[in-house]
Amino acid sequence: MTDSPAVLVVGAGPTGLTLACLLHLAGTPCRVVDGAPGPADRSRAIGVSARSLEILDGLGVADRLVARGLPSRTAVFYSRHRPVGRLTTRLTRDTRFPFLLAVPQAATEEVLLNRLTELGGAVERNTSARSVTQGTAGVSVQLDTPHGPREDRVGWVVGADGSHSVVRRSAGIAFEGDATGKVFANVDALLDDGPTPGVGHYFFTPEGMLVIAPLPGGIYRVTASIRPDEADRDLTIADVQELIDRRGVAGMRVRQLQDSGWGIARIWIQARIASRFRRGRLLLAGDAAHIYGPTGAQGMNGGIQDAHNLAWKLALVVGGRAGEELLDSYESERRAVSHAVLHHVEQQTRLAVVKPVPLVAGRDAFLRAATATGLLDRAMAPMINQLDVAYELPGPKPARWTRAGRAVGRRIPNVLLDGGDRLYDVLAGDPVTLLALCAGAADRARVAELAATVRARPYADLVAVQAVWRTPPPAGTPGRTDAAGTLHGLLGAGALALVRADQHVAAVTPLSRPDGVLRLLDGLLRAAPAVAAGPATTAREEAS
Repeated sequence: MTDSPAVLVVGAGPTGLTLACLLHLAGTPCRVVDGAPGPADRSRAIGVSARSLEILDGLGVADRLVARGLPSRTAVFYSRHRPVGRLTTRLTRDTRFPFLLAVPQAATEEVLLNRLTELGGAVERNTSARSVTQGTAGVSVQLDTPHGPREDRVGWVVGADGSHSVVRRSAGIAFEGDATGKVFANVDALLDDGPTPGVGHYFFTPEGMLVIAPLPGGIYRVTASIRPDEADRDLTIADVQELIDRRGVAGMRVRQLQDSGWGIARIWIQARIASRFRRGRLLLAGDAAHIYGPTGAQGMNGGIQDAHNLAWKLALVVGGRAGEELLDSYESERRAVSHAVLHHVEQQTRLAVVKPVPLVAGRDAFLRAATATGLLDRAMAPMINQLDVAYELPGPKPARWTRAGRAVGRRIPNVLLDGGDRLYDVLAGDPVTLLALCAGAADRARVAELAATVRARPYADLVAVQAVWRTPPPAGTPGRTDAAGTLHGLLGAGALALVRADQHVAAVTPLSRPDGVLRLLDGLLRAAPAVAAGPATTAREEAS
């Protein structure tokens, strides 16, 4: 029997690696095991959303990944071989990454694994979980290792071990949903006369859907819906060429199929969501919790965002700084998002493969109109890039029809501040930030009083107080300047926003009446355990 750190992460895909990196940054001991002999060498998922890039940026690896990928800012939709719609990211604001990054999943895993190593972590390869049993004070994990069976005792287990998750089965959690009956072929290929880099092409035909997405190095990902009988045999270059030709895409020739451990994958689409994301000390994330079709690049990105939502909460609970009930919010928030994503993916897939002529004509007319009016760019781009995720949160809420009311539960924009810094740089490293939107002289005294109040709380080391002014503050006044006025326009001058470590707004109240937010923190956070007690800590207030 081996005693392990507080958290065991089962699975070293993008979800498990992101979670492990975030836990290490939070000072929470964890181990990662994976049954594979080494990192993935397959392209698999190829689209990294703007929101996922923001999360990776917080880990310090987004720029490394962008350097290996191909930013995509446009998608063109075709029907009956003619363009009928265009989606762009031209209206995407307040993020460092206004694009979808086309990059093989193997590269994403590599940069995450390298970062985990830099943080002092590692992955135990050829080590898989056989069963997981939890008690009141911990979890027993039976592992198959290169040296034989082993039992580990840990505090918490996160199953990031894919759609056939051992952790999910051990927890007795149902994987609700079913097989859709749809089959897709995924091919990485060299094409002659392939489409322009940085543009994804979506062909809607009676034969089914075809997607051609440029990747780095002159490679193209070809994704096509196929018949079930085509999924029972290996496809050749001629077969892939036929998939393209019979959808009416002229002049594009398949020169070579790439086979870096991938070749052609035939994917039988399932749509499933776990009935629970947590049972006691067992938690699920990524494909262990939800699987969808390939439309919209939602699967891997959803797993990365599961990890982002979970990591700060699990770190607080493991460290004794918050109660276990905080983890219930992980399940409620991310499971609701998973259902919304599944709905969107199914809608997009149905829209792509409609056959009756009147429905095709209606779809095409809608796409033309939505392109002309900018509706696709306004509504669909944030959804694809996952910048519009909204959680239903407890606590004080302004009226939903107000600007601040619409902000609660959503990602706070990563706006530019004075000096060229961005808001996320200011928020980094703190489980909770009280963000004061200052506009007048009275707000200076209110921020000082708030900081003093927080300093007197037993959890003061977990909370930062940051002032952001609409115009440059008076000399000697702490705070930064909201250069474009975006935050003040979103939340209102004189507002106080509680911003979580995952950059979602948890509550908004007037700065002059912070009691509601303070009560929320009082119910959430705890003093440091006595064994970890050190010198008195203070709430941090940024000094300009």
